[in-house]
Amino acid sequence: MTMVRMEIIEKAMNVFDSFKYFHEQYFLTYDALASLELLLDHNEIFLMPFNFELQKISGRLEIDELGTTIAVNSNHSQNRQTFTIAHELGHFYLHSHKRKTFTETKLSENLYSLGEVLIEREANLFASELLIPEEVLEKMLVKKFNYFRISNTIGVSTEALKWRIHRYVMFKYNTDYRLALMVTEDYRIKSMEMNHSRAFIFIMDKNKYLQREIFEEIMERESFFENLLHKREEVSLY
Repeated sequence: MTMVRMEIIEKAMNVFDSFKYFHEQYFLTYDALASLELLLDHNEIFLMPFNFELQKISGRLEIDELGTTIAVNSNHSQNRQTFTIAHELGHFYLHSHKRKTFTETKLSENLYSLGEVLIEREANLFASELLIPEEVLEKMLVKKFNYFRISNTIGVSTEALKWRIHRYVMFKYNTDYRLALMVTEDYRIKSMEMNHSRAFIFIMDKNKYLQREIFEEIMERESFFENLLHKREEVSLY
């Protein structure tokens, strides 16, 4: 993990630590949107749902002499609006010393400059860590929550949860990108089948022999393997 990524994750963890409650039930019922509202209030940031004429616009952060405002596209789903708020808070905490205005769109990264691509990815990483804190995710996994129960409880999209769990597995168990993706997909699929308690994520370990056993067992499932082989996975901004 690069130093910049570590610093962003640490920043998000520190923000979470500033308002979390120290009892287990809080972690098991964690509501991302409620937590974001606490941060908005603490930083005196005005949240404005706005009917953007262009659907491609997700949100906007503006800092001026009148204060700080985050506008979100009211036409988008609640989960997407929640991610947009967290993304704009990422710009607020990480980049407001560089610029005072940020506008988020659904346009391809190819239309951004390299510098803009980097800060958008940094804001995404911050948002992901803030919406689904490691401490919350770990406690829900210890309790063997269904994948979709985690998504519904926290209030994030299943796609956002997918890439958060993928990163969690990669760095907690020191495994590679592919195996982490396979374990995450195995968890999601078995949750759909109401068989999540048998998901490999619950027996993952840093032991490389065990990881090899898990890899080989997943690879034996032809349909699962073909899906991973032929479907190009793209990390969604949301």
